Amino acid sequence: MSNSRQQKMYFVKLIIKAEGYEKETYITVMATSPDEAKREALLNEAHNILIGEDGGWLEDDGTGFAYFAQDPIELSASEVAVFKKFGI
Repeated sequence: MSNSRQQKMYFVKLIIKAEGYEKETYITVMATSPDEAKREALLNEAHNILIGEDGGWLEDDGTGFAYFAQDPIELSASEVAVFKKFGI
């Protein structure tokens, strides 16, 4: 497997809006690229029910939830070790 297809761990900040409320959460995902990491983070948070896009926001079908993923941060080997140590 070439380095360009090798999975890396990314740290992704998500913003979630629902009925006038907004919260931020963070997730780690394994992906081969930052774009794939954003998509995986959004799908994981929205339980694979994403539809439609509006300026980078993804809206969940019929639930009133909207999700936005900021640019993922690729974690270094030492950072990955810390996350794995704590089961994250």
